[in-house]
Amino acid sequence: MDLFAVESALREKLPNRSVQNLEGFPSNSYSDFLIQHKARQLHLLTAYDPEAFNLLATPAELTIHYILTWSPALFSVVLVVVSVVQWNFWLLLGIPLAFLGLLLSTPGLMKRFGYTLLLILGGLAIYNWVRGNYTAAYILSAYAASNFLVEVAREQCSMTLIDVVLKSELILVWLYLKGSISIKQK
Repeated sequence: MDLFAVESALREKLPNRSVQNLEGFPSNSYSDFLIQHKARQLHLLTAYDPEAFNLLATPAELTIHYILTWSPALFSVVLVVVSVVQWNFWLLLGIPLAFLGLLLSTPGLMKRFGYTLLLILGGLAIYNWVRGNYTAAYILSAYAASNFLVEVAREQCSMTLIDVVLKSELILVWLYLKGSISIKQK
């Protein structure tokens, strides 16, 4: 990430370059925003924004993010290889579960029932592994691992956006206007 290059591009595009001119912004200035954030008076909420993440992340963060978001496909390939090597084609049932783990990793579903489902299926996978039922353990792990890793990718995106917002007022204005970040008073 080249913060200077991103800020230069934003200076040309954004008509509003200060938080003072934003409607509904909870702070009077960027320095007030930083003080309030440090005092934990503000709660920063982020939306998953791959475009902003791709611009603002470091190469290492991007690599990790791509591995995490492509984990369902990676698990599917591993399941195909393991099923052929072990000559156990029941393992292929884990492929749709891996992609179901991806689909059910959205924040709304995770808050409603996703974490509970993740804990139950992860626990069942460990239980089956200990009991020696490796087929069931692989199948259940495909869902649990892909769901967990995609959730980690979303959290990584959130952490990166918050980190950059705390370094640059211009990027804060851009993400706030874009709707990728919202700020609530505690």
